[in-house]
Amino acid sequence: MPAAAGAETRQISVIDAAKLALAAGDLQAAQDILTIALKKDPNSTDAQFLAGELAARQKDYKQAAEHYRQILVDHPDIVRVRLELARALYEIKDDDAAEYHFRLALAQPGIPEAVIDNVYRYLGAIRKRKKFVFFFDAGIAPDTNVNAAPAKRDVQLFGLPFQLSQEAKQKSGVGLVVSGNGDYLAPIREDLRFRTGGSFYRAEYAGGKFDDMQVRAHLGPQFLWERSDLSVLGVFAKRWYGNDPYNEGVGGRIEGSHALTDRLRLEGYVEGLSLTYHSQDFLNGYTVDSNLYTTYGLSSSSFIRLITGAGKERTVSAPFSDYQLRVGVGYLQNLPWGITTYVQPLAQWSEYEQAAAAFGGRREDTSIQVQFSAYKRDIQLFGFSPVFSYTFTHNDSNVDIYSFTRHQFRIGLTREF
Repeated sequence: MPAAAGAETRQISVIDAAKLALAAGDLQAAQDILTIALKKDPNSTDAQFLAGELAARQKDYKQAAEHYRQILVDHPDIVRVRLELARALYEIKDDDAAEYHFRLALAQPGIPEAVIDNVYRYLGAIRKRKKFVFFFDAGIAPDTNVNAAPAKRDVQLFGLPFQLSQEAKQKSGVGLVVSGNGDYLAPIREDLRFRTGGSFYRAEYAGGKFDDMQVRAHLGPQFLWERSDLSVLGVFAKRWYGNDPYNEGVGGRIEGSHALTDRLRLEGYVEGLSLTYHSQDFLNGYTVDSNLYTTYGLSSSSFIRLITGAGKERTVSAPFSDYQLRVGVGYLQNLPWGITTYVQPLAQWSEYEQAAAAFGGRREDTSIQVQFSAYKRDIQLFGFSPVFSYTFTHNDSNVDIYSFTRHQFRIGLTREF
């Protein structure tokens, strides 16, 4: 039958057709249309977003998260997509990742107050229900100076020149480094939890002489407020070096965080340990250390962080007792192509309390460290992503045997948010 007089045929795009199907509640039609759209252009931002919305309506939040992640691979600055990803991750109870994306989204200028309030409701719900925190990292680690030793052959001791033995000189090597930490957060009441957790670090090199292993355990209450938390923890730490016992410590730690504004967050700790050394009795004593991390969100894809800290070590032998001050800056950026980078220069100054006859004076050190890491957030293996990191350390000391330069590399897997 011919079309009625005056009737017009209107053409619409595939994306508009999918939007109409979703608006009408015809999810099957929307699915069919979007399958065609994504087959034609898998990188279509509009098609991926609508596919994420469709999956969310079907309560398939895991699939929805995959679509939103795909968009953020090349468009990490689209705040609405990041918010939808955070919500999907919340629904599948991937709370660490959901919190990470919610906090990034809060940093975007111009977010409506209603959205900000909703984000804080999600963050509050995450904090109340979260019971486990876990991190794991592993990789191959080439290192130009595994024993942090001087490159010089000749050093000054007691005012006389000495030549270092082969064992005391700088050694390079390729090792395997594994680290992880975790917490169980047992709810007591709405504003109180009991934390039990620990951490593990192991660096292993051929021959075993420079293997380094550290374990820590902690427990204690964590107090919660609307935008703050505070933990009071008992701590036990033990270290092995060269597979022999090196030292162990017991003490306490206070750590907490507070959101000053939607974009500005403070996190920090103060820790004191009584240390006992296995063979170097002259190092027995205590340490007090503290760090404050002031993080400011620049956008939904980046933040900058100021690091400040101080410490003190008091040992049986006064020439080995020192004070430390440190300051650094960290910068994270989510880039297109699914790459996230982080760079952190840090400087530390150490001043020792008394002169030592062997050193001919009081030791003073200045240490410069620069860390860089990059990971491919769109490639995942059991929830982990490939990561490359590089750390440059240069310690300049007025005592020759403590001056060194070190280049550390790591290629491995890390938890991907």
